[in-house]
Amino acid sequence: MNEHKSAHLLASPLLKKVQPPSPALDASTPLVEAPVSETKVCCTSAQSAILWVPEVIEVGMVVMTYKVNPDSDLQDVDTDAIAETIATLRNDDYDIQAIETKPLAFGLKFVQVHVKMNDGEGLADAFEAQMSEIHGVGEIEVLSMGLI
Repeated sequence: MNEHKSAHLLASPLLKKVQPPSPALDASTPLVEAPVSETKVCCTSAQSAILWVPEVIEVGMVVMTYKVNPDSDLQDVDTDAIAETIATLRNDDYDIQAIETKPLAFGLKFVQVHVKMNDGEGLADAFEAQMSEIHGVGEIEVLSMGLI
């Protein structure tokens, strides 16, 4: 088999056997089995193929600060009760770092929530949905978001 055909076979998506990565590869190096679905061929030559095996990527953490406004359609909304209810949302997914009741305007208050969570898909939206179901909660605004 000539060099061109050999390189083509090594780059094939149906690759089952490849040369192991080694500083001294030659034609006598034994072939090793490699799962096709978990490896990618980076560089090929007539003699060898360098494999890249994807590693497990850990999800990072996100810290978010929310401004939870009282529902403007309701009168005399108890922001302290809202803050206490939000504190009960703490679980394995959501580590609520701090909850503060702050003045808004004309005697109105809002609840500021600092929460740490995994940077997983849909977790922030799910937390916002849980907060919005609390009686007296109006608009929820993200004040800040950062990766840690």
